[in-house]
Amino acid sequence: MLAEGQSSLTAIAGRIPPGATILDVGCGTGALGAALAEGTGCQFDGITYNPEEAELAMRHYRRVEVLDLDAPAPLASWPLADYDVIVCADILEHLRRPQDLLHELRGRLKPEGSLIVSVPNVGYFGLVAEILAGDFRYRDEGLLDRTHLRFFTRRSISRLLAECGWQLHDVTPIRRDLFDSEFKAELAALPPSVARHLLALPDGDAYQLVLEAGLSSDASEGAVAREPDAGANAPGFSASVYLRYQGIYSEQHRLFARGRLGDDRQTLAFTLPAGTEAPERIRFDPADRPGTLRIHSIRLRDGSGDEVWSWDGRAGALAEGLVNQLVLGVPDGASEGCCLELLGDDPFFELPVPQGILAAAQPPLGLEIALSWPMSADFRAAANAFAAAQDDVRQLRDRVRQLEGAAQALQSLGAERDRLQGELQAIVESTVFKATRPLVRLKMVLDRWLGSDRRR
Repeated sequence: MLAEGQSSLTAIAGRIPPGATILDVGCGTGALGAALAEGTGCQFDGITYNPEEAELAMRHYRRVEVLDLDAPAPLASWPLADYDVIVCADILEHLRRPQDLLHELRGRLKPEGSLIVSVPNVGYFGLVAEILAGDFRYRDEGLLDRTHLRFFTRRSISRLLAECGWQLHDVTPIRRDLFDSEFKAELAALPPSVARHLLALPDGDAYQLVLEAGLSSDASEGAVAREPDAGANAPGFSASVYLRYQGIYSEQHRLFARGRLGDDRQTLAFTLPAGTEAPERIRFDPADRPGTLRIHSIRLRDGSGDEVWSWDGRAGALAEGLVNQLVLGVPDGASEGCCLELLGDDPFFELPVPQGILAAAQPPLGLEIALSWPMSADFRAAANAFAAAQDDVRQLRDRVRQLEGAAQALQSLGAERDRLQGELQAIVESTVFKATRPLVRLKMVLDRWLGSDRRR
């Protein structure tokens, strides 16, 4: 897996093995061949639409053809199964029917070869924010280049590859900060919950996607794309750090990190930009929804990795600065860290880091915040209801046990009663009892006679 945050060119170049034969579809001026020209032993063939670009690419390519990739069977003259790697870098979005090219490329790749594709990501949060602001504007370059005919997200390009007979192996997002992009829509103009949802999307800041695929045995129409990265669609939340300069917190000085819902403990890492003056204060926006979370630790490290400050664990220390839409130190039965009750869609608090430490620390500063995942209000209500139901079940089980004990006692008494009745019946039916019955009657007669005689 390649590191994120690089350019698509370096991401593609890093996937090409030494000594490979490469077909660069949409080679342009031959930037990829130039990047791998020395010391790799690779051989490049290229296809471009522009004759002037073809002349420049020939400096690094053994063969370059000028072709219209939207024409029927444009690769008819190219040898079959001849390439170790086929590259389609930022070309599919320019074609009317990219599926035709992807089908045709299958016959030009060696059985164990790789197809490497890069496409712009139309799910980039800057573009989405601009649409939410009511705008959709083509530009001379970028994600909405005027020559783009097709638009892709991770799922749509994965699905297209699968439908064309390619087995997806890996996806690398090429990330770009909003302020380094062509989109200037202010996230602050959106409702906080919407802005944070965009920031929490796994591919929200992915400006481009680089995908690697191989030949699939299933080239049937409608094949299902395999999700290459289970974490790409995992539920998450976004947390933000704002840096204050000249008394103002602004979107321009905002950092964010993604967290995963369901993790009992996780550490969010923020790297403060180097080469700028030290911020006056740091504000932490912990989550994008009401609920409950627990802060375990907060640490600030300098450029060498040494810890220069850490939170002492007191809830009161977090309440010394600016606090909004949250309550600190809510008890919940746990003993570690500080519990935060988030009361709205824009909760935050200032970190109690002295400005002197911020100014004196060696950049770039790294902020690490260990926390438990945010529990939504609905989840918390369900958890409380479940806990109450568990109490009812426990009480019911105790009552059942009591009733079972009483039933066993009654059963024992019934058995004793049956035993005594049996013994009494045996006595009544015995010979002795039958022999003494006339004597008993005579005694009863004498007692009545003697009693009447005394009364006279």
